[in-house]
Amino acid sequence: MAELDEIDKKIITHLCEGVSSYSKLADIVGVSRNTVYRRVKKLEEKKAVKEKNITIPNFGEIGYSFALIGMDVSPEDLDDALEFLKDQDKVKLLWKTYGFYEIIILLISEKDDLGDSVNEMRGELEKRDIEVRRYGVSPGISWEKLDFSLKGL
Repeated sequence: MAELDEIDKKIITHLCEGVSSYSKLADIVGVSRNTVYRRVKKLEEKKAVKEKNITIPNFGEIGYSFALIGMDVSPEDLDDALEFLKDQDKVKLLWKTYGFYEIIILLISEKDDLGDSVNEMRGELEKRDIEVRRYGVSPGISWEKLDFSLKGL
């Protein structure tokens, strides 16, 4: 795990809030632009952050639905399942976990096609002989809070 000092934590917090300019970030954190640039590059090298701008739309407003899907996958099939799911366009988030399910995904599809999309994905896993022992689907209605900052931690 990467060792982070207070400056690194402030940089990560403000990156999570959408600050994307090194100059603006430097002003907020109270260091030089060059310091922010070097720190962000080191955080990327340590895999503490990924360089990627992301916009999260309000899916319901633009005609899409989503489902959180949990899968209990046999240990010998776990890597194959993860590799398959990483390549699926409709899978937007993918977690490998150690809880009730080994894999949790966020699948997004057009509103009327969500059930078909879930079933197609299950069928593709079966075609690949990936054993899913338990499968749970929770269709989403809306999301109320998406805050990826480190505030309060």
